[in-house]
Amino acid sequence: MDGSEPSMRMADHVGYMLQGQDRHSITLAHVAEKRLDFGGEVDEMFSRATDLLRENGIPEERIEYKVMRSDNVARAIMRENGDGRYAAIALGKRGNKPGTMDTFFPSSLSIRLLRLLDETALWISK
Repeated sequence: MDGSEPSMRMADHVGYMLQGQDRHSITLAHVAEKRLDFGGEVDEMFSRATDLLRENGIPEERIEYKVMRSDNVARAIMRENGDGRYAAIALGKRGNKPGTMDTFFPSSLSIRLLRLLDETALWISK
């Protein structure tokens, strides 16, 4: 999660899709750059996402929270995915238009994850 509207839409979508799936827990995760501190902004972001999940009937005991530090968001997500063996990774995609360099070296997190994931579904919301 990054606090953007697309990430909040994805939290709402995950809640909707998993509301009747009691065997699945939901991990709200944020990757912070190593050199930056995080605090109230992350708490507020998680609180907003938790409210959206609850509105879809997800009880608090099914929601987990994780904050990771890394300069490489895709690598941090892949490391967590390997440790947690998640069924899906869900993220919001901001509406940035790709530049010329993105044709050869895609910088979009969703594209990087799509290329790296083998067994985990990738849910993307714009």
